Amino acid sequence: PRTDGAWDVSGALAPNGSFSFKGPEGQTQSSEWSIADGAFVGVFDPAIAYFSSAKGSSGAIAFASTEGATQIKTTVGSGSSDFVGKAGANGGVDIQHSQTMSDFVETITTPAGEGLPDMTITLRAPKVDLYASGAGFRASQMMQILAFVVENADEAKLKAAQPQYKQLLLAALPFWENVSGKYTFTDFSAETP
Repeated sequence: PRTDGAWDVSGALAPNGSFSFKGPEGQTQSSEWSIADGAFVGVFDPAIAYFSSAKGSSGAIAFASTEGATQIKTTVGSGSSDFVGKAGANGGVDIQHSQTMSDFVETITTPAGEGLPDMTITLRAPKVDLYASGAGFRASQMMQILAFVVENADEAKLKAAQPQYKQLLLAALPFWENVSGKYTFTDFSAETP
Protein backbone atom coordinates (compact mmCIF):
# COMPACT_ATOMS: atom_id res chain seq x y z
CA PRO A 1 0.00 0.00 0.00
CA ARG A 2 1.00 3.58 -0.62
CA THR A 3 0.61 6.49 1.78
CA ASP A 4 -2.22 7.91 -0.40
CA GLY A 5 -4.29 4.71 0.01
CA ALA A 6 -3.60 3.42 -3.50
CA TRP A 7 -1.74 0.17 -4.23
CA ASP A 8 1.31 -0.51 -6.41
CA VAL A 9 0.47 -3.60 -8.45
CA SER A 10 2.48 -5.69 -10.90
CA GLY A 11 1.99 -9.03 -12.57
CA ALA A 12 1.50 -11.01 -15.73
CA LEU A 13 -0.41 -9.13 -18.43
CA ALA A 14 -2.82 -11.96 -19.25
CA PRO A 15 -2.80 -15.76 -19.15
CA ASN A 16 -2.67 -17.93 -22.24
CA GLY A 17 -6.02 -19.54 -22.89
CA SER A 18 -8.64 -21.08 -25.13
CA PHE A 19 -12.36 -21.73 -25.36
CA SER A 20 -14.75 -23.64 -27.60
CA PHE A 21 -18.52 -23.74 -28.01
CA LYS A 22 -21.27 -24.68 -30.46
CA GLY A 23 -22.72 -21.75 -32.40
CA PRO A 24 -26.41 -21.21 -33.18
CA GLU A 25 -26.16 -23.35 -36.33
CA GLY A 26 -24.33 -26.17 -34.54
CA GLN A 27 -20.89 -25.25 -35.85
CA THR A 28 -18.00 -25.43 -33.43
CA GLN A 29 -16.38 -22.08 -32.74
CA SER A 30 -13.07 -21.98 -30.94
CA SER A 31 -10.32 -19.53 -30.07
CA GLU A 32 -6.92 -19.76 -28.44
CA TRP A 33 -4.29 -17.18 -27.61
CA SER A 34 -0.83 -16.87 -26.15
CA ILE A 35 1.11 -13.86 -24.88
CA ALA A 36 4.88 -14.11 -24.43
CA ASP A 37 6.52 -12.15 -21.63
CA GLY A 38 3.40 -10.13 -20.84
CA ALA A 39 3.82 -7.90 -17.81
CA PHE A 40 2.20 -4.82 -16.28
CA VAL A 41 2.83 -2.37 -13.47
CA GLY A 42 0.29 0.10 -12.19
CA VAL A 43 -1.32 2.02 -9.37
CA PHE A 44 -4.73 0.70 -8.28
CA ASP A 45 -6.89 3.37 -6.66
CA PRO A 46 -9.63 1.89 -4.41
CA ALA A 47 -11.49 5.22 -4.50
CA ILE A 48 -12.31 4.65 -8.19
CA ALA A 49 -11.96 0.82 -8.17
CA TYR A 50 -9.61 1.08 -11.14
CA PHE A 51 -6.02 1.83 -12.07
CA SER A 52 -5.12 5.52 -11.94
CA SER A 53 -2.13 4.58 -14.11
CA ALA A 54 -0.71 1.39 -15.59
CA LYS A 55 1.81 0.31 -18.19
CA GLY A 56 2.05 -3.01 -19.97
CA SER A 57 4.45 -4.75 -22.31
CA SER A 58 4.58 -8.05 -24.14
CA GLY A 59 6.59 -10.13 -26.54
CA ALA A 60 4.90 -12.01 -29.35
CA ILE A 61 1.13 -12.46 -29.23
CA ALA A 62 -0.67 -15.19 -31.20
CA PHE A 63 -4.42 -15.64 -31.64
CA ALA A 64 -6.20 -18.36 -33.61
CA SER A 65 -9.93 -18.68 -34.19
CA THR A 66 -12.02 -21.25 -36.05
CA GLU A 67 -15.67 -20.97 -36.99
CA GLY A 68 -16.81 -23.92 -39.04
CA ALA A 69 -14.31 -24.20 -41.91
CA THR A 70 -13.07 -20.60 -41.62
CA GLN A 71 -9.77 -20.08 -39.81
CA ILE A 72 -8.21 -16.81 -38.66
CA LYS A 73 -4.64 -16.62 -37.37
CA THR A 74 -3.24 -13.36 -36.02
CA THR A 75 0.25 -12.62 -34.70
CA VAL A 76 1.95 -9.47 -33.52
CA GLY A 77 5.47 -8.86 -32.33
CA SER A 78 6.27 -6.89 -29.22
CA GLY A 79 3.90 -4.31 -27.83
CA SER A 80 3.40 -1.74 -25.10
CA SER A 81 0.38 -0.05 -23.58
CA ASP A 82 -0.52 2.78 -21.20
CA PHE A 83 -3.71 3.24 -19.14
CA VAL A 84 -4.94 6.25 -17.19
CA GLY A 85 -8.09 6.28 -15.06
CA LYS A 86 -9.68 9.11 -13.10
CA ALA A 87 -12.99 9.75 -11.37
CA GLY A 88 -15.64 10.64 -13.94
CA ALA A 89 -17.61 13.87 -13.77
CA ASN A 90 -20.91 11.92 -13.66
CA GLY A 91 -19.63 9.00 -11.61
CA GLY A 92 -17.73 5.95 -12.70
CA VAL A 93 -14.23 6.14 -14.18
CA ASP A 94 -12.99 7.96 -17.25
CA ILE A 95 -10.33 5.85 -18.96
CA GLN A 96 -7.73 6.50 -21.64
CA HIS A 97 -5.76 3.68 -23.23
CA SER A 98 -3.02 3.69 -25.84
CA GLN A 99 -1.22 0.68 -27.29
CA THR A 100 1.46 0.08 -29.91
CA MET A 101 2.20 -3.31 -31.48
CA SER A 102 4.77 -4.36 -34.09
CA ASP A 103 4.67 -6.84 -36.97
CA PHE A 104 0.90 -7.41 -37.29
CA VAL A 105 -0.03 -10.36 -39.57
CA GLU A 106 -3.54 -11.77 -39.93
CA THR A 107 -4.34 -14.70 -42.22
CA ILE A 108 -7.95 -15.55 -42.99
CA THR A 109 -8.64 -18.88 -44.72
CA THR A 110 -12.14 -19.72 -45.84
CA PRO A 111 -13.63 -22.30 -48.22
CA ALA A 112 -14.20 -20.86 -51.71
CA GLY A 113 -16.79 -23.42 -52.73
CA GLU A 114 -17.14 -26.99 -53.89
CA GLY A 115 -14.16 -28.15 -55.93
CA LEU A 116 -12.27 -24.88 -55.47
CA PRO A 117 -9.19 -24.32 -53.34
CA ASP A 118 -9.55 -22.48 -50.05
CA MET A 119 -9.29 -18.69 -50.30
CA THR A 120 -6.59 -17.11 -48.15
CA ILE A 121 -6.24 -13.40 -47.43
CA THR A 122 -3.23 -12.08 -45.51
CA LEU A 123 -3.22 -8.64 -43.91
CA ARG A 124 0.06 -7.03 -42.76
CA ALA A 125 1.27 -3.91 -41.03
CA PRO A 126 4.69 -3.35 -39.46
CA LYS A 127 3.07 -1.18 -36.77
CA VAL A 128 -0.40 -0.89 -35.25
CA ASP A 129 -1.46 1.86 -32.85
CA LEU A 130 -4.64 1.84 -30.79
CA TYR A 131 -6.15 4.72 -28.90
CA ALA A 132 -9.32 4.19 -26.88
CA SER A 133 -11.20 6.22 -24.32
CA GLY A 134 -14.31 5.78 -22.29
CA ALA A 135 -16.31 7.90 -19.90
CA GLY A 136 -18.22 6.78 -16.84
CA PHE A 137 -17.11 3.13 -16.69
CA ARG A 138 -18.95 1.56 -13.73
CA ALA A 139 -15.82 -0.06 -12.28
CA SER A 140 -17.10 -0.34 -8.71
CA GLN A 141 -20.37 -1.94 -9.83
CA MET A 142 -18.50 -4.33 -12.13
CA MET A 143 -16.28 -5.38 -9.20
CA GLN A 144 -19.45 -6.09 -7.17
CA ILE A 145 -20.80 -8.26 -10.02
CA LEU A 146 -17.51 -10.14 -10.28
CA ALA A 147 -17.39 -10.74 -6.52
CA PHE A 148 -21.01 -11.96 -6.58
CA VAL A 149 -20.32 -14.41 -9.44
CA VAL A 150 -17.21 -15.77 -7.70
CA GLU A 151 -19.10 -16.15 -4.42
CA ASN A 152 -21.96 -17.93 -6.22
CA ALA A 153 -19.89 -19.94 -8.72
CA ASP A 154 -21.94 -23.08 -8.16
CA GLU A 155 -24.67 -23.16 -10.84
CA ALA A 156 -27.46 -24.04 -8.38
CA LYS A 157 -26.38 -21.24 -6.03
CA LEU A 158 -26.26 -18.73 -8.90
CA LYS A 159 -29.73 -19.74 -10.12
CA ALA A 160 -31.13 -19.33 -6.61
CA ALA A 161 -29.60 -15.84 -6.39
CA GLN A 162 -30.94 -14.60 -9.76
CA PRO A 163 -32.97 -11.71 -8.24
CA GLN A 164 -29.87 -10.32 -6.47
CA TYR A 165 -27.76 -10.85 -9.63
CA LYS A 166 -30.34 -8.95 -11.67
CA GLN A 167 -30.27 -6.05 -9.17
CA LEU A 168 -26.48 -5.84 -9.43
CA LEU A 169 -26.62 -5.84 -13.24
CA LEU A 170 -29.31 -3.16 -13.36
CA ALA A 171 -27.35 -0.98 -10.91
CA ALA A 172 -24.32 -1.16 -13.23
CA LEU A 173 -26.21 -0.10 -16.38
CA PRO A 174 -25.15 1.61 -18.47
CA PHE A 175 -21.67 0.11 -18.14
CA TRP A 176 -20.25 3.19 -19.94
CA GLU A 177 -21.51 6.67 -20.78
CA ASN A 178 -19.57 6.46 -24.04
CA VAL A 179 -16.66 4.57 -25.56
CA SER A 180 -14.54 5.45 -28.58
CA GLY A 181 -11.48 3.97 -30.19
CA LYS A 182 -9.27 4.16 -33.22
CA TYR A 183 -6.74 1.79 -34.80
CA THR A 184 -3.99 3.08 -37.08
CA PHE A 185 -2.20 0.55 -39.31
CA THR A 186 1.13 1.83 -40.67
CA ASP A 187 1.98 0.68 -44.25
CA PHE A 188 -1.02 -1.66 -44.31
CA SER A 189 -1.08 -4.29 -47.07
CA ALA A 190 -3.44 -7.08 -48.13
CA GLU A 191 -2.48 -10.18 -50.09
CA THR A 192 -5.34 -11.88 -51.91
CA PRO A 193 -5.53 -14.82 -54.34
